[in-house]
Amino acid sequence: MRIVMAWLVMAAVGWAQAAEPEKKEEVKTDGKEDVKKEEETPKPRKGEGVVVTAERMEVEQRLAPETYTIVKGREIEVRQQEDVHEALRFSPGVHIAETAGKGGLTSLFIRGGESDHALVLVDGVEVNSDGGGIDMAFLTTDGIDTVEIVRGAGSSVWGADAMSGVVHVITRRGEGPPRARFSQEWGRYGTWREKLSFGTGNDDYGFTFALSRYDRSNGRFSHSSYDNTTAVGRFDYALGKYTKIKATVRFANEQADMFAVDPGPRFAWEDRNGQKRATHFVLGLELVQRIMEGWTVTLRGGRFDQDVRFDNLGSFDYDSTSKFERSRLGAQTDAAVLDQENLKLVLSAGGEWALEELATSDSFSAGLGVNERRRSRGGFGQAKLEAWDRLGVILSGRVDQSTGYRTGYTGKFGVTYDIKETGTRPHASIANGIKTPTMVEVFSTNPFFLGNRDLRPEMSRTWDIGIEQRILGDFLLADVTFFENRMRRLVQFTGGTPAFENAGNALARGIEVAIAVKPVEWLRFDAGYTYQRTRVTHSSVTSVTFEERQPLIRRPDHAGFVGAALQLNYEDGIPKAERKDHPRVSASIRTRYVGRRDDVIFYDFPAPADRVKNPRYLKLDLAAEWWILDRNLRVFGGINNLFSRDYEDVIGYPNDRLTFIIGVEAAFELGQVFGVK
Repeated sequence: MRIVMAWLVMAAVGWAQAAEPEKKEEVKTDGKEDVKKEEETPKPRKGEGVVVTAERMEVEQRLAPETYTIVKGREIEVRQQEDVHEALRFSPGVHIAETAGKGGLTSLFIRGGESDHALVLVDGVEVNSDGGGIDMAFLTTDGIDTVEIVRGAGSSVWGADAMSGVVHVITRRGEGPPRARFSQEWGRYGTWREKLSFGTGNDDYGFTFALSRYDRSNGRFSHSSYDNTTAVGRFDYALGKYTKIKATVRFANEQADMFAVDPGPRFAWEDRNGQKRATHFVLGLELVQRIMEGWTVTLRGGRFDQDVRFDNLGSFDYDSTSKFERSRLGAQTDAAVLDQENLKLVLSAGGEWALEELATSDSFSAGLGVNERRRSRGGFGQAKLEAWDRLGVILSGRVDQSTGYRTGYTGKFGVTYDIKETGTRPHASIANGIKTPTMVEVFSTNPFFLGNRDLRPEMSRTWDIGIEQRILGDFLLADVTFFENRMRRLVQFTGGTPAFENAGNALARGIEVAIAVKPVEWLRFDAGYTYQRTRVTHSSVTSVTFEERQPLIRRPDHAGFVGAALQLNYEDGIPKAERKDHPRVSASIRTRYVGRRDDVIFYDFPAPADRVKNPRYLKLDLAAEWWILDRNLRVFGGINNLFSRDYEDVIGYPNDRLTFIIGVEAAFELGQVFGVK
């Protein structure tokens, strides 16, 4: 409640500033007419946009050697994707495994890496738990401007846990006059969702606030309800010409009924008492100071709190709690030491300090849960060269230290060249990544799960090489990339004393294809395909989930998608700057294919687990919207899994069959409603 009240106060301040008439400065020129004094506006960046996450600063997309996907907030709205993980499914090289329906444990795999090998950021703040694990179920798409997915190790600038890739969720900046939106949705499985958002801003300040409530009271199976309350905010302010501050916050409270335990052939039995309760809090602060032209210093602070509780699980009524906190401080400087017409060199350097605290307990630990803290620090350096408005070269390196393991070194080198005459852009990069062991793996005193203080960090070496081809401008864009991901020193549960060892290596390699076709302004087709082969190259443990010469579980060999989006603006005669920020009519159709993959069925103890093949599946989704009443009212609807296919991302936990949602949204400018100019 305190968070909401704080953002409402800032909203009032922002609205008041928006309502103030702009002051105009006038100067006399030789006693003649008065002219308005205008500051010189910066020239727009060349190219087709920028990517931030790849190199921890703004880089033109066509001069970034890394392999990435950028999903805009407007695309998410057209597709009516409620959760971030749904948007990630339509990116090559990314696989999502959702345990059962809404609210179930949702894992993220990038290029065959483990589910704790991908770093997830919200406005630059890491939201992984200790050791890189993350449940993506809590991350909704409320207030999102952009989601950037960078594939390949990113530890050379972002540090630990970015072994196979980085996902960065960026909150929308407030712009324009004060504007509010409210929507109400209803759908299958007793689904209700309410959303409220507000935004305003100009060149000097921006404010955004979004609040949503999702309720599912009657899931596919008994005792499978889910609810999620999310609040999102962002505040930007310019302190003069050279200083900018930004604050972002995201809070989520979720509760899910656990409908099953131990899956068995489907699921062994219904769990009528099991429940997951979780809260997540993310706070980011940033100050950017321009020292001189081409030289900036950025100070950052971040806080991530996560409290997860499982109650009354299974026949033993098992309870567990996990409270995790991370505080992080950092500084970064970026200096254009060479900035000429055909040559630009930007040198970057930075350092970070973090403190992690974890407290766990459960029904069987008898007071032997983990209650520890871990400190880490790291520093990085980077050189970015751009030449002839065609060549982009990146070289970066980082050193990390953490309580409980030795110093880790990571680096990256990448190069790309834009052949403008033919629309061809080859790109290649090589990097290595690092991941810290979890605090349970290091500090646990439970004799059944005894920690190992001699664990070394897991490591990866990734490389990719590809070619991007454009035809007739934006008419056709195709990219083909070959990749490899070698993982070493993977931590495995051995059951001995200690219970965890660096006991395995693994390999993933394959090909990614991305295609986008835009025959006319209002119609866009896109498609993607991933082929990857994974295998355990070394294992010193006997484990059905990590068998030598066998594929890694829950990674499909083949996966792909095809989609089309229609957006009719009906404003061809209106200047682009005066058009609405959304079209009058939009529609989307998307289909996703996931191939066969290895998985493991865990039966009730003491029966042994079985390694099985999870069948392939094909899923089709539809969405449409229509803005009426001068685009102040939106009617929308969507259908997921149109043909009601039975499928399981995780063997033994059936996902939703056909679901639908219909809703209405009102959008209005508050100045017009309350008579404020």
